[in-house]
Amino acid sequence: MKSKNLSLLFILLSSNISLAIAQDEKKPSLERGIYFGEKPKEKKTKLKQKTEKELLMELVEIAKQQLKEQKRIREILENEFDPKPKEITLEDGTKCIENSSDKCFSMPIIPEIRGIPAIANFYKNPTKENAKIKELWMAKYTSRILDGAYISNQAIREMGDKYPLARMQTGSYDKAGAYNVALKRYKKEIVNKFADRIIVDIFFGKNRGLDAFSMLKLIEFIEENPKLKMNFIFFDKKSQLWFEKQASNFTRGKVLLTKEYFIDSDSFKKYHIYNTPAILIEDHINKKTSLINIGAINSYIFYDKVIQYLIHNKIIKRNEFRADKVWGSEAAKDYMNTYYKHIIGVKYEK
Repeated sequence: MKSKNLSLLFILLSSNISLAIAQDEKKPSLERGIYFGEKPKEKKTKLKQKTEKELLMELVEIAKQQLKEQKRIREILENEFDPKPKEITLEDGTKCIENSSDKCFSMPIIPEIRGIPAIANFYKNPTKENAKIKELWMAKYTSRILDGAYISNQAIREMGDKYPLARMQTGSYDKAGAYNVALKRYKKEIVNKFADRIIVDIFFGKNRGLDAFSMLKLIEFIEENPKLKMNFIFFDKKSQLWFEKQASNFTRGKVLLTKEYFIDSDSFKKYHIYNTPAILIEDHINKKTSLINIGAINSYIFYDKVIQYLIHNKIIKRNEFRADKVWGSEAAKDYMNTYYKHIIGVKYEK
């Protein structure tokens, strides 16, 4: 009897537990989801299968669009790189090849202008109304350019010595040429700072006319730069003897006879010197040689060419030649001493 009661009790308890679990599953729980072993229910979607006919129609449509685009691209490329003459109809109804004669004239318009209708329409049809539209557009464009230039100048002024290019500000130069004199002296000052690292080789003998024309300027240059080491290199003995004879005719020409003379036709070939005078720089620090000038010699040319070499080889920076650096140099102070003494008539206080 007791065993029957126990069996009945077990059945009742099992039923209650199953009922409780079923009810609990209906309630929301934090311990549910893929992280607790549950698998998401997959929704079965039925894809519509396209027929072969529909797929072929789509491919045909895509091919048509591609062909249309390829034709457009070909027209653009031909118009840009291989333009073909076009047939146009004149006002009297006759047809002719565009721009084949003055009678078959059609205003040619470059691609850049074609993209600006305000200008292109005027060239195609130059009426007063189209001219107004063009000029108003051009005025707007010019104003924008000027606004950009103004603000760019403002930015450069604020950058000062951080701006990498040389800059000559308004007010730093005058019509009398004072700035140019100061600048030349400043360039001379810079070049002579490197007198211990460079040798200047000057070639003669390929063009007697230019050699003779440059001689006086060369004398002046040597007198201005006594620290620079210079060698004179001649194409042959004949050109050397002529040069010495001509130099001796100058009162100041003796300075030309103080330099070291060499006859070296091989160097003419090596450096492709086809005309003289020519200037070659030997840089002992960089262990480089550079042909910096062929033709007439004067101090302006020489300083500019040497400075270009120094800048190109990153020995000095371009902004070393800003106007404020020029006017603040010792060279400018020397010039102002002369300027105050002879032009203004008072002492210049350094």
